[in-house]
Amino acid sequence: MRLQTKPASPPVGGSSAYALERRTHALILETADALRAEQRRVNFALIDSNASKWRYSVTGVKG
Repeated sequence: MRLQTKPASPPVGGSSAYALERRTHALILETADALRAEQRRVNFALIDSNASKWRYSVTGVKG
């Protein structure tokens, strides 16, 4: 005689409260990462790549 088993069904609400909380937390982290990446792009765009040559002056000349 075979035993027939039913697969586990998801909770009535579709997801457990824990899974919903984890999904929300992951979305918040993903959004924060995207905002930080955008701010980094803006900050890098403001950097003048030629500024370092004006920052230091030659004080001694060998001759």
